[in-house]
Amino acid sequence: MKPLLVLFVAVLSRAACLPVESDRVLARDIAAAVPEFAKISQDELITYAPLPGVKRLLTRGELVRIGRRLGIEVSAGPDVCVEYPTAPLDREMLLAALRHGLARTDAEIELIDFSQYAAPSGTLIFPREGLSVFSKLTAESPVVWRGYVSFAGTKRFPIWARVRLAVRSEQLVAAVAIRAGEMLTAEQVTTETVKQFALFDQPAVAMDAAIGRVARRAIAAGSAITSEVLQAANAVNRGDEVAVRVTAGVTQLSLAVRAESSGKIGDVVYLKNPVSGKLFRGVVDGKDQVTVAAPSEEKR
Repeated sequence: MKPLLVLFVAVLSRAACLPVESDRVLARDIAAAVPEFAKISQDELITYAPLPGVKRLLTRGELVRIGRRLGIEVSAGPDVCVEYPTAPLDREMLLAALRHGLARTDAEIELIDFSQYAAPSGTLIFPREGLSVFSKLTAESPVVWRGYVSFAGTKRFPIWARVRLAVRSEQLVAAVAIRAGEMLTAEQVTTETVKQFALFDQPAVAMDAAIGRVARRAIAAGSAITSEVLQAANAVNRGDEVAVRVTAGVTQLSLAVRAESSGKIGDVVYLKNPVSGKLFRGVVDGKDQVTVAAPSEEKR
């Protein structure tokens, strides 16, 4: 068997392969090499095409048998080789497909490496879900993007690219290190043009929207300030004296009490009755202002 296999490979390598750019080999595909097949319908199925990169050898004996099945006499002739033509991927076409898949005209795409094996001609597609992304990626992080060549109708030939994806934008950044819980001041922030990973970039925060807000966590000097790291400052802080407005129907009563918990506008905080010493709750509705709704009397 081994000598026969070597002989088969040698014959196949010498055969001039006819290009077939579909998943089927039709009569028209081999009529140039075997004229008898021009006598039948050119859409007649002869066999199924091989995968890209694989050669399919139709021996003279096999062609004779196929011809008889289709009602024609095929004279003894040469073997016929068919293959789906392939070629190395084109760098510029890859970049165009990557940009189309990212769907961002402002992105910088650096193509580091890509599939070096030959691929069939077709449409290059890089879907977003083919990106190997993980948390904490930066503009300098190389990522693998898996895609495919769409060819012969619904067939796909896998390809890949290693890329860097970045966008530049004006961002608010910390001019100095900011501690968690610290309220931002104008002196602590500045604007700079920064590069970010194209899929993780955050909308820019305006300086006037950041001043007076509180850092949820520590922010290193030079780091971008996003809405995720900021929160509204407390309107009421524990220990502060606050103005409480108690409403009961059309009756309103105002008094000053000490807050026993902190909260932002809309939060519920605890307050202490200065006479009885008991705790009661109210809703923060302004800076050092709380509203309390007295319970209505039950109907007898």
